[in-house]
Amino acid sequence: MFLTEMILLTLFSVLLTSGTSAIAEELIYLHCKGDLTSKVANTNTSEIIQQNKGKQSETFIIDPQRRMVMFKGGQWLNAEMIDGVLSSTGRSGQGFSTSEETIRISLDPVSEYTYAQRIQQRNITMEINVIGTCQEVDSSSL
Repeated sequence: MFLTEMILLTLFSVLLTSGTSAIAEELIYLHCKGDLTSKVANTNTSEIIQQNKGKQSETFIIDPQRRMVMFKGGQWLNAEMIDGVLSSTGRSGQGFSTSEETIRISLDPVSEYTYAQRIQQRNITMEINVIGTCQEVDSSSL
């Protein structure tokens, strides 16, 4: 009787442990690097107030089962998967202050990504665009 209980307990532990790692493996972790450009402009006068170039380095977490994506430490956004390309558009704010962002990541194979964000506050807009590449990383490296 004791031996049977030990075997069942061992089997249960193996199943529980393997099920937990399978759940963790469903998420895809990508580290992406790209070239960033930003522009701040007055929409009333079309005057460009500021322009910058730089680099962006982000980690994205993708849940393909739920069709969601997020920046590491951010909020989940709904996403679509068409022909191996994940795309997501998020909108926030209302009235005088709004923001819209779009993410596109090639997942089959993992390669290019683009990110665009447009922030509007009254008559001032800021546009951010990034083009780069991604690599899949192990979740334990984060």
